[in-house]
Amino acid sequence: MERLAHIFLRIGTGLALLVLACTAMAPSAQALSGSQFHAERIMDDSVFFSSGTMSMDEIQHFLEAKVPNCDTNGSQQHSSGMSRAAYGASRGYPAPYTCLRDFRQDVPARSGDSMCAGISAGNKSGAQIIFEVAHICGVNPKVLIVLLQKEQSLITDDWPWSIQYRSATGYGCPDTAPCDAEYYGFFNQVYAAAKQFKRYAQIPTSFNYRSGRTSYVGYNPNGGCSGSNIGIQNQATAGLYNYTPYQPNQAALNNLYGSGDGCSAYGNRNFWRMFNDWFGPTTGPLVRSPESAELYYSDGGSKYRVGSMDMAGMYGLGVQDVRIIPQSELDSLPLASSPNTPNLSYVAKSNSDSDSDGGALYLVSMGRRYHITSMDVFDDYGFTLGQIGYMPLVQLERMPLAGNLSNFAQANDGFIYEVTDGVRHGIFDYNTYTQQNPSGNLSRASDYVLATIPLGQAIINDKVVMKDPEGRVWLADSNGWFYVSSMEQYTCLGLSGLANIPFNYGQAPVGTQAGNASCVVQTSGGQKFIMDAYRRLPVDSSWGFASFASLGDNFIQRMSVQSPTQQPVFRSSDGAPLYVLEGGKKRQIYSLTTLNITGHSLGDIFTGSSNFLANIPDGAPKLDGMVFGDVSNGRLYVLSGTTKYYVPSMFILASYGFSPASIVMTNSSTLSSYTNGATLQQKAKASGSTIFDSGIALQLSASVEAHYGIDGSTPTFPSAVAVGGSPRQGTRYTKFGSSPQLYYMENGQKRPVYSWDTFTSLGGSVNNITGLSDSAADLFPTGSPM
Repeated sequence: MERLAHIFLRIGTGLALLVLACTAMAPSAQALSGSQFHAERIMDDSVFFSSGTMSMDEIQHFLEAKVPNCDTNGSQQHSSGMSRAAYGASRGYPAPYTCLRDFRQDVPARSGDSMCAGISAGNKSGAQIIFEVAHICGVNPKVLIVLLQKEQSLITDDWPWSIQYRSATGYGCPDTAPCDAEYYGFFNQVYAAAKQFKRYAQIPTSFNYRSGRTSYVGYNPNGGCSGSNIGIQNQATAGLYNYTPYQPNQAALNNLYGSGDGCSAYGNRNFWRMFNDWFGPTTGPLVRSPESAELYYSDGGSKYRVGSMDMAGMYGLGVQDVRIIPQSELDSLPLASSPNTPNLSYVAKSNSDSDSDGGALYLVSMGRRYHITSMDVFDDYGFTLGQIGYMPLVQLERMPLAGNLSNFAQANDGFIYEVTDGVRHGIFDYNTYTQQNPSGNLSRASDYVLATIPLGQAIINDKVVMKDPEGRVWLADSNGWFYVSSMEQYTCLGLSGLANIPFNYGQAPVGTQAGNASCVVQTSGGQKFIMDAYRRLPVDSSWGFASFASLGDNFIQRMSVQSPTQQPVFRSSDGAPLYVLEGGKKRQIYSLTTLNITGHSLGDIFTGSSNFLANIPDGAPKLDGMVFGDVSNGRLYVLSGTTKYYVPSMFILASYGFSPASIVMTNSSTLSSYTNGATLQQKAKASGSTIFDSGIALQLSASVEAHYGIDGSTPTFPSAVAVGGSPRQGTRYTKFGSSPQLYYMENGQKRPVYSWDTFTSLGGSVNNITGLSDSAADLFPTGSPM
């Protein structure tokens, strides 16, 4: 109904001015930017069709606030020099003038139909008409308020003319013809407009613009002004374009609160801008009340339970999409019932098989939907009939269709699985992937979805090297994983020549770790070698090695054989340090006197690579502040002075800033000379900082420490085990890993924050969020939501 933009205003000298160009509200303290306008999604359905957002009293108070004083008698001076009353009379609209805050009219009874319920007759105020029409037609009263302002400035006009009430919402006023008198009158206009928006939704194929379809939308009624194609994402946006079939051009968006150029149209721009300025964002289908942490997805007519923010993420939604609404408004939205289901699900279909998509079944993931084309694919992903959620097709169509669901699924980090028979199998190199999936059909699946599918045996055609997020290196084939404990081991095994692939723990099949890799190996025939980067050296029995890794004959025999001298004194090719081999252990020699005591001389030394030497067990070196691994049981320790501190996992080791390359493997007898100290913990103190996460010293102020559960019982370690890297200042605002969920730390608990407004009210911002790893979340019990 853009033609109503050309109705003359009673301002200035009486010259014709465009309503929509000249009645822009004054910008708010934090004015919108035209860059925030998205032509494909002007308003969410959940906002547009939410009828319980304002009570009748709230509407009346709003109208009074916009016009505190009505110039009923037109006594104020007009810019022409006349009084308003005189000017209005000269144009055929004499005083008195009735502001919408004071407006009343007799409303006829209307029977109900599929679009709007019935309404009783009576003499009703403007606020009552807006309230009742909103409820009987299922349209947000805020939408009707903005529509009245956008079309006729009735909300803020303090001396409106009767013509403004006559065509209050612009209904029946096409751009190319006079207004239809059948729809004259305030009630008729409000009722007809609300009903028309419901008609757009119920019979969308009867109108030009539809959700889920790309359509050309012009910039102006003048066809010479061109336009652009818009992929309309939802019904509310489609309805707004059907009602006002133009979009703002760049000039209109650049001057959001004023005029653009000769090809600008302002209807949908002003609707969006006014709604944002008066009532807040036009998007955000996630709702909750201040009284409850339970989260819902609203389609405007009903609500669906949202089990978690991860589930919301399946629909492309995050914390920024959560709206806090009054409990009464939340209660006015009924829980979805048959044919819809009450819980949001990532396996979804429309509530009718006769819908335009034929009742297709979809996987909803990361804001996209994938068509599940057969029950075979359905079963391969391990889906069950009980997982299917039913909802209106328009809600599914708000997410773009990304194609057919493939048996090859790509995770958030880019890793690819083949999904068959309810099990996912990791694929660790590109050649294997192209062999398994020659068609190249690949779907994106969130980690949330993939975590529901059990992990099976990996698909690896040959040995590959994998590095996990903690820096640990693994040598893997289709039979299992061998842990590579150090870069020396990595080099001595010649792994740099193999495919090197990053992975995470979720990609490694459970229970398939075959053991620890070692550079001391044996073939299936019992031949024993020490691997030394490009060569393998036969092991003499007198060297005392007791354990050997079976890494496969082909892997071992790819290196040439080179026999060392049979002298048990070694040094690396870089010249230092010097070791003597005794009982299968190398013991560092720090002086010639020590070498002489062993009964050897410099002429007895065999020179090997540093990697060769690093994989001979150590004796008792002085390695204060380094990491030792007990070769007999795999236990790791950090040494400080005469004390050894037990490292319970590689994760804890990485948390303290140590990498696998820093580990020196030794035996129990060497470590037995050190006194047992405390076990390293992820939450501890050292060097005045709190040792916390991924090699970072998280510094916490005295006022913040307690909220992370740091107190007098938290262990303190000497500087020898302090983490490396630059310290980081911790705050009370946290998130863990890649999850979008925000938390507020309080008294040792992490309390979920579901609304950005709540987050900022607590003092949070994008600049003071402390990012921690996924595993750090387990350190803090989850408290009640904020």
